[in-house]
Amino acid sequence: MATITGERSASLHSAATRAAAAGAAAGRADWGLVALCSWIVGGGYLDVWAHSHLRLVESFVTPWHVLLYSGMVATTGYLLLLRRSRLSRGAGWDWTSGYGLSLTGCALFAASGLLDAAWHTIFGIETGVNGLISPPHVLLTVSTGLIVSGPLRVAWSTRGGAASWPAVLSAALTLSVLTYLTQFDHPLSNLWAAGQPPPSVLGLRNREMQLGLLGILVQAGLLVGTALLLLAHQRLPVGSLTVIAGVNGFLVTAVDHIGPLALLAAGMGLLGDLLLRGLRVSAERRRRFLAFATVWPATAYTAYFAALVATRGVWWPTHVWTGAILLAAAEGWLIGLLVLPATTGATRGEA
Repeated sequence: MATITGERSASLHSAATRAAAAGAAAGRADWGLVALCSWIVGGGYLDVWAHSHLRLVESFVTPWHVLLYSGMVATTGYLLLLRRSRLSRGAGWDWTSGYGLSLTGCALFAASGLLDAAWHTIFGIETGVNGLISPPHVLLTVSTGLIVSGPLRVAWSTRGGAASWPAVLSAALTLSVLTYLTQFDHPLSNLWAAGQPPPSVLGLRNREMQLGLLGILVQAGLLVGTALLLLAHQRLPVGSLTVIAGVNGFLVTAVDHIGPLALLAAGMGLLGDLLLRGLRVSAERRRRFLAFATVWPATAYTAYFAALVATRGVWWPTHVWTGAILLAAAEGWLIGLLVLPATTGATRGEA
């Protein structure tokens, strides 16, 4: 009996050791991919900066493209090595999930890059918004989203528990891919409400208010939606929302005016972290989850308008900017209802 018990204990210890080694290897793989994805996303935003501020030569071969595409080559090589390692250990490889979908994104990126080169040759170098939404750049952005969300998909494959920092950073990069195409109407890159009112001719005032309101709705939805999806799957480490909002704010504002506005983005994330801990939010506490989904965008955009009032002034009428805060709150609540439906949101531990 003692021998049997000893063999069982040794077997359990060996299994635990193998599981710990596999977890450590997965963690290293995540960190490596996050580092390479940061290279790609940073290169993409730098390319936007170059298209917006420099007089580029009519050529596909530019320093900004070299930086972006070299990051993609390095990421593709890394994922191929990871695939080889997993197959050699009998771990399998699924092209439609996790790292497999990231490698699929690399293939799509390569095809889109060839299309981009042809596009530049035929139609020339784009500037401003043209450079954001040209068909090759849209395809490049979609494929980048598939790549950088890899660590996040891997983390979500094991529902529950605490999210790793690579998963949090993957979420920040994924959010930044989403804001890449919409940065022209981001509240941190275009301060539609700040300063003096534009001329009233041609309806400019109404149009700028409409663009500003649309930007708040889109970007609040993307930020809050990313956070709520994370919370619905796993517990977040302390400071996660500050990092997510801060990284995204840094990239978005770096295109035009880096500095205090990036700090404002991090501050909006910090408000979310404080609410998260204060309300003790989790997917099992549905009412608190929905309260967080409502209160965070409201406080974040209250802080946003307060910062504008203190530094540049706000020309929007009071009922417009206060209504924008309420719209952001209502949007967060509605997204919360979609992310955590009543049929799956347990109410344990509400007290």
